[in-house]
Amino acid sequence: MERFRGRSYQPSPYTPDIEVKLTMGGKCFLDAKHTAHIKKKPEYLQYPELLEQFGISLILVTEVLLQGPIWSNVRLLAPYVGHGLKDSSRAAVIGIPQAGMRLQDIKGELGLTLREICIAVLLGELSFKIGEAELKPDSILQPCGGCQKHLEVIGL
Repeated sequence: MERFRGRSYQPSPYTPDIEVKLTMGGKCFLDAKHTAHIKKKPEYLQYPELLEQFGISLILVTEVLLQGPIWSNVRLLAPYVGHGLKDSSRAAVIGIPQAGMRLQDIKGELGLTLREICIAVLLGELSFKIGEAELKPDSILQPCGGCQKHLEVIGL
């Protein structure tokens, strides 16, 4: 950008959509591109390799990943990122059998709110197949003891 300052040509900087901070340390970037955009500008496919030369990890994702259940689940869970779970709620989650319970039963029998259940999912206390089915009243949630693997829908 500096090299072209004051000239008639103004390059546009490349800005990926999302910066991801990895739990194991480090970060990478995600860029969502519709397949139609990639067909019009196939050089997008070269960006990950190009940026890797500068030590920057970039993953391109398309609408194939971002539609369907994953999209609904991310929208449902996103407002609760960074929230904690009260000890009483955590104790209720610990009482869920390993085979799991339906969401509606967790709410009805254990008295947890949808907010508390979403936080428990994000913290790895409860899991469900986030990329395969929308979280609904009849969804089965299982305890997972703090493991957050179920949230990994992109191989980072």
